[in-house]
Amino acid sequence: MRVFCIVGLYFSAVCLLTAQESGRTEVFDPIRAAEEEALKRAETRMVLDLNLSRAEQHRKSKRYVLATLLYEEVMRLARKLGNLKTIETEVEKARVGIVYSRLRVARALQDQDLFEEADKEAAKAQVYAPDNSRLRKFRKSNEYVRKAHIGRVPSREVQMAIRNHRHERANVLTLVLDGRAYYRMGEYGEAEKRLKEAVKLDPHSDVAYYYLHLNLKAQYDREGRARDHHFQKRVIEVAEAWNR
Repeated sequence: MRVFCIVGLYFSAVCLLTAQESGRTEVFDPIRAAEEEALKRAETRMVLDLNLSRAEQHRKSKRYVLATLLYEEVMRLARKLGNLKTIETEVEKARVGIVYSRLRVARALQDQDLFEEADKEAAKAQVYAPDNSRLRKFRKSNEYVRKAHIGRVPSREVQMAIRNHRHERANVLTLVLDGRAYYRMGEYGEAEKRLKEAVKLDPHSDVAYYYLHLNLKAQYDREGRARDHHFQKRVIEVAEAWNR
């Protein structure tokens, strides 16, 4: 009986120790936490430098929309790092890049008489450079030009419709050129697909109908030659069978 009591007490102690071990929280290691934080910051800095380099390349290639997106990502990462003294140069480059790129986009919109969109672009740049004189000057002149154009240019809705129409015409022309290329290569199925799509977009496209007619005629001629060849082959087979 005494042995059973000792064994029972032993297992109770083991269970108690196990429960204590499972409930014990991990001890905070400040050195390890600091190392992990340093690694995260180093990774963020590396991505920041990479995005800044790519943004500069896009700006030089006049891809201003892509450049702006990357410059703004640089600013976001800089805020994440805390805008340390070590990245002041990078932050300033990104700020200058945003102003330059968005102003380029704004001027392009202004040239298309899209004054509201142009003003929005400049306003977005002012978020990063509120005291920039070029941005203030552009917004002021843009508003002056907008008012001067009232009653002289179509409404914004009509301007957008014109832009969409031009874009659609460009798509039709691309489809026709693709269809013509496939037609000349003898790929009549692909040619028909492109040309019918062009006709669907622009039912009044004479050039699309012209190449569609040529393509269908070429298909018919090819199928006719195939039928003639098959018929002649059958005639020869029948003649040979009679002569056996």
